[in-house]
Amino acid sequence: MTEDNYNILPSYLHMMKENNPGMYTNIKRDDENRFQYAFFAYSISIIGWTNCKSVIMVDGIFLKSKYRGILIIAVLKDRNNNIFPLAFGIAEYNESYNWFFNQLRNAIGVRE
Repeated sequence: MTEDNYNILPSYLHMMKENNPGMYTNIKRDDENRFQYAFFAYSISIIGWTNCKSVIMVDGIFLKSKYRGILIIAVLKDRNNNIFPLAFGIAEYNESYNWFFNQLRNAIGVRE
């Protein structure tokens, strides 16, 4: 079941992009075309982050399935101190964090 879910993830992200213009998504696969990492940020988050405080907080939760991994979320606080979701990722361990942060930079850019 879990393997099937990873196989339909590209279609799911494509449909999310169709319904959310400006959304940023990316999936990394290995040399054998197997899923490694996924990243997505909604367009409203990409637009809205410039109106939030400039500290990005990142947390992860371990996925307890056959394939393991980590669900990563990046959030900010808005001007009313409410939590503002910025981006989400599904990753493995170690080098996947660098990939997640590179995708985050690609999605939101750098604030002046």
